[in-house]
Amino acid sequence: MSYQAVLVLGLLLAAEPGPPPTSEPHLVAGAEAFRAEAYAQALVEFRVAETLGSAEARWYVAASLLKLGRAEDAVEAFVLAERGSRSSGDALLEVYRGQACYAARLFLCADRWFESAASRAGPRLAPQLTSLRAGIREALRPDQLGSAIDGLMARAAAVSRSRPALAFALADEAVALSARAPDRHRESEAASLVSRLAPPPSRGHR
Repeated sequence: MSYQAVLVLGLLLAAEPGPPPTSEPHLVAGAEAFRAEAYAQALVEFRVAETLGSAEARWYVAASLLKLGRAEDAVEAFVLAERGSRSSGDALLEVYRGQACYAARLFLCADRWFESAASRAGPRLAPQLTSLRAGIREALRPDQLGSAIDGLMARAAAVSRSRPALAFALADEAVALSARAPDRHRESEAASLVSRLAPPPSRGHR
């Protein structure tokens, strides 16, 4: 074999792809950073794990965004995580999702997730969730429902093209509030927007 052939063979062997990178080390690094309250670092690690194919990482991306004070980004990320894997299966992540909704002033969304988490919460967390849900009931004054729905619909319209998952969450909250309003304020309009922004059904389902 000539020198040139050996050289070409060496280059080809060097270029041979190795095993694909795994998301597991980044999930572990993200979890460690999250526990250390280094949420920006955790977000980076979870984003990398997500890019490498981890559906689980999407939930932790959302939790990290919440901890960084980016409530609407977290709400959006939770919607996308749910669409990717349907359920987090974790009461604490449901609490985080409820907190993200609450911070984004999506009170019925928050109440729904706090209620779900409360059914599996331990004795320390359950009373806190009960207190939060009581506060939400007090915040939902009937005389303010109309203006709250108008605000949600305006926010949803503003991001419906650029951030449809966030717009979906906003419109879904408007639908829930409309159901509580005596005049069903803008209910059909909000429901139509939710339907338009919902993801298409998965293949194999009708």
